[in-house]
Amino acid sequence: MSPENTVSTGDAGRTETAFTIDTSSIKFGPNVTAEAGYELDRLGASRVMVVTDPGTSGGTAVATAVESLKRTNIDFVVFDQVSFEPTDASFKEAIEFAVNGKFDGFLPVG
Repeated sequence: MSPENTVSTGDAGRTETAFTIDTSSIKFGPNVTAEAGYELDRLGASRVMVVTDPGTSGGTAVATAVESLKRTNIDFVVFDQVSFEPTDASFKEAIEFAVNGKFDGFLPVG
């Protein structure tokens, strides 16, 4: 360890090493999906790819997320081709969709 990464504790020869890990904030709790549009708008997103699977796309969670995006006037497209056992081909399909869609935000649901 280099000297600039150590901190003396005042005791002869003893040092203490500390580090900080910054993480993304995670919001958890009842009805937080309804706040997705607010959060994406706050982050500056204007075109969002909503990512989900075929079984979830018609459900309440996606409907809540989409309504939240509508309330904040964020343009969005739902990509509902996520598979439970993704393959190279399915990843490539999602990547192509994302690149061609020119999205500046992503909202996974499900």
